[in-house]
Amino acid sequence: MTDLADDLDRTTRGARGKVRGAAIMACFGFFCVSCGDQTPHYKMAVLVPSADIAGTNGMAFDTDGALIVSSMTGRSIYKIDRKTGSVETLIGPPLGTADDVAIGPDGTMAWTAMDVGEVRAKRPGGEVEVLASGLPLINSIGFSKDGRLFAGQVLPTGSLYEIDLSGEKPAHAVIDKLGALNGFDITDDNILFGPVPNQGKIIRINLNDKTVTEIADGFIQPTGVKLDSKGQIYVVDYIAGTLTRIDSISYEKQLITTVDPPIDNLVISSDDLIYLSHPCDNGIEEVNPETGAVRRVVRGSIGSPAGLTLIEHNNKEALLVAAMHCQNIIDLETGAVTRVPRQGHVIWSAAIARSEEAIIISGFVFGGAVQWLDPVSGEPTKTLRGFQAPYDIILTDDGLLVADYLAGKIYEIKAPYDGDKEVLAAELDGPVAMVLEDNQTLLVSEAAGGVISRIDLSDGARTVVYDGLAGPEGFALMADGRLVVAEVGAKRLVIIDLGSKSLELVAENLPVGLAPMIGAPEPYLPTGVAVDTSGVIYMTSDVNKTVLKFTPR
Repeated sequence: MTDLADDLDRTTRGARGKVRGAAIMACFGFFCVSCGDQTPHYKMAVLVPSADIAGTNGMAFDTDGALIVSSMTGRSIYKIDRKTGSVETLIGPPLGTADDVAIGPDGTMAWTAMDVGEVRAKRPGGEVEVLASGLPLINSIGFSKDGRLFAGQVLPTGSLYEIDLSGEKPAHAVIDKLGALNGFDITDDNILFGPVPNQGKIIRINLNDKTVTEIADGFIQPTGVKLDSKGQIYVVDYIAGTLTRIDSISYEKQLITTVDPPIDNLVISSDDLIYLSHPCDNGIEEVNPETGAVRRVVRGSIGSPAGLTLIEHNNKEALLVAAMHCQNIIDLETGAVTRVPRQGHVIWSAAIARSEEAIIISGFVFGGAVQWLDPVSGEPTKTLRGFQAPYDIILTDDGLLVADYLAGKIYEIKAPYDGDKEVLAAELDGPVAMVLEDNQTLLVSEAAGGVISRIDLSDGARTVVYDGLAGPEGFALMADGRLVVAEVGAKRLVIIDLGSKSLELVAENLPVGLAPMIGAPEPYLPTGVAVDTSGVIYMTSDVNKTVLKFTPR
């Protein structure tokens, strides 16, 4: 990998975010419109191959041996042919929202809808049912061999619950205050092995007498535990990207392989092949634990792309894309993806910026935060919290601007970013994306209000410069001063002349606007837009998990 600290942009565009956005778009329907002599037609191309799955999480095998994969980001449950890698959506949004999934002895599929605190199920030939509710951050799930159903919380108490399969009785807390409990497995004699991610350890729970024993520690963030046919214990570490075997008798650890993090979970087939889920790139890998050989089952993409900005990489323009679980650099000509290194507790990113010293990301999931990453190691160097739903971030000469969608505010944080944030503008109607028009003014898309506003940086005064839009999100300033805007509510990409107030169509019938998880802001994954120095427009797609390229012709 090249030295990202040297290769990433030091220019005004990269440092100040003049070409900025925040993102969610993919394109099935597209056409060009002649908009007079000043507007060329555009040719659309898919820059980065789309992904069949969004944000892979939990996995299980059904009674026919097919691989079942759950997704929180994609709000769906998929069926995978592990030989061909073909993907079939079994349950789509919103009922398919699932952090983990399990298959019972009778073929019943159960899953945890963590965003609403529900355990849902679908019996063979039946409809989706809610078995239990009122379980905040219910995360992991698994059947015992005799068909009992258990589910674990990651927070607030980390309790283990038994779920009534009839759905008539409330969930029963088997053990309270485990700290957290993620993907687990249960043996034939009702011994549960599972990870406690926030404590870096693996525990053994006897479901008969409720005793809890720590069997291993020293992990960074273990998120999944499964047993093979011999009773050997396998653990994945979300942050370290490691697959580790723990001896079932001595509990000694042995590293099997290390892959690109994060790894969310694992499952083991009847022939003891191990499958790893990669929420960052939407992929699934197969590992032979005897040889360490790794095979890609489902190809990945760029995760769940959202905000993006133009940078310089390898002495030419490139895109830096926030993709929730990871950050990627995209070659503008080939679409080749270079993963930004990741270490430590990195937040889920919805927007991204680049300074001379750091990559800066913002995220609204699990508490709003803005985070600074070392561009070489990917290690967080600073994390600021206290936001409601931070979306776009751009750098100015002396600080950082943050658009907080739920607060309806633009905050300014002065370098070196150790002090309190100041309110630059307030009472905005869902600010999502920002562009510095010049040194004195800021343009903001207000998605909930359907307007583009101009903010005076000296006093925060707001003026609406264009209204009547349906969910404007990412936008960018073109060389001639016009704006190219992702109008997500209308499923189209438009060019706006703020002087004449004219609006011209670039593309419509775009499959955009992935429905948010319950509790997430309405824009969810914001749609990112950028324009390079040659006038080519780039836009992220949350539906197809890709980047689209619109070239003038």
